[in-house]
Amino acid sequence: MLVNPRSIIIGVFLFILLPAATLGQSNRQYRTARNYVRLLHEGTLLVKLHQRTITTQRLRDRKMYKKAEELEATQALENRDIYEAFTTIYTFSDVLFYYADDQHKVDQREFTGIFLDNNFKRDSSIVLKDTINFFIADIGEIFFPAFGEHMEGFLVTYRNEYPPGKPFPSVIRKRSGFAIIERTPFDIVKAFEKKLKSLGY
Repeated sequence: MLVNPRSIIIGVFLFILLPAATLGQSNRQYRTARNYVRLLHEGTLLVKLHQRTITTQRLRDRKMYKKAEELEATQALENRDIYEAFTTIYTFSDVLFYYADDQHKVDQREFTGIFLDNNFKRDSSIVLKDTINFFIADIGEIFFPAFGEHMEGFLVTYRNEYPPGKPFPSVIRKRSGFAIIERTPFDIVKAFEKKLKSLGY
């Protein structure tokens, strides 16, 4: 059986070229991720805290006052854990907190009077230094594109527009339902910072 020399040349060419192309793409992704890491390091991480205002109001409308109070108390504890995780572990960039109810203001770049003090009260004296390079972190019910469904976890977006691509740690699963490996807010923040620093900062 005769082998076409041209086929051999093409085969060798593809054997050499494809790995190089894959490596080139990987290097570009790494450089892009490091650029976002630099922007975060020089900018601010805005952490979104939830209040479940709509849900609790619906419960009160149905005269389920105790249930509404229990939900508010649970959410307040979750917010406290998230706040303490970022203020005690996270050192990679400046960090500010705001309520999800003010997300429309963030989207419109109206930052005055929305950031929270350590008592979870809005404080107009707290300001965002860089209104261009900021990232938003959300811990809660997150849509994971890889799984095509909502799951509990951690999501970081650039200016609430899109999550930076891998290897930037835009998404971290909470692993809910598995007590042994389920991540707390402290675990999530620790993993997030470790990954950021592994990318060169």
